[in-house]
Amino acid sequence: MTVLSSIRTVQDAASAVVPEITVQEIVHSTDKSLVAAGRLGGCGVIIKLLIAEDPYWRRKIANEIDTLVYFRNEPPPVAVADLIAADPHAGVVIVERLPGTNLADQRHPVSAPDPRTLGELLASLDRLAAWRPNADIFARDGNYMHRFTRYQERGILDADDMRCLTALVARHDEASHVFCHGDVLPANVLTTPAGIALIDWEFAGYLLPGYDAALLWTLYGEHPEARRLIEEHVATGAIDPECFLVNLAMTVTRELRLMNEFVAGPLAEEIRARLRSDWSEISRRLRKAARHLE
Repeated sequence: MTVLSSIRTVQDAASAVVPEITVQEIVHSTDKSLVAAGRLGGCGVIIKLLIAEDPYWRRKIANEIDTLVYFRNEPPPVAVADLIAADPHAGVVIVERLPGTNLADQRHPVSAPDPRTLGELLASLDRLAAWRPNADIFARDGNYMHRFTRYQERGILDADDMRCLTALVARHDEASHVFCHGDVLPANVLTTPAGIALIDWEFAGYLLPGYDAALLWTLYGEHPEARRLIEEHVATGAIDPECFLVNLAMTVTRELRLMNEFVAGPLAEEIRARLRSDWSEISRRLRKAARHLE
């Protein structure tokens, strides 16, 4: 799909929801979705159009719309873009365009985050985890052992890993889960004049405490200082260390699966090598934690 055809595709879909909207440029595109910037009544907007027909992604965009609709009446304790309009059947989401820049464009950033910005982000995630939205619409994807079993079937986890994870996960039932963004990629974090804002809420829901921080730890693997700041934050008591360890196991093994199945090339092999090294260290930590339970 060319840039012009992509713009026309988003324009047609967005106009069916809000006729007055004007699409100006494509700011991001994948096989899953197109994201465009536009104007509506003199204001900047962002339009997301789901182009994948996979039912999984249809459920995810419906979850994002439900989340943003809920945020209209019960704002979360973090800055978010206001929902302007949406059509879950057409896979269209239109939100205000917030001023600011992404923390990074790459999934695995080549540059380290500013320490103060990372600290502000971790504080924002703490506030989100302490929030108790009064709704049953949010996803509860906290069946950790189901996902770990899938990764064992792919050869990422062995029997000893599963034994340790089973023991640790069993200590934290669903009642201990907290509200998480669920997909805190650096590209989903905006630094704005008013502070940190989070975008793209497709994966919002309940998980063990520290999931978002663990994902940041995983993606900033090339930057030891960022990882050190995250682990120091955990050590302050902001996040249960055991839950953080389980979440590290989840995010690192999930990232390994994604890299193994969907990404190729020399850079991908470098990232895979780093993730394998990360997993060796986390597996060692899991065994040590499980021994303390015996």
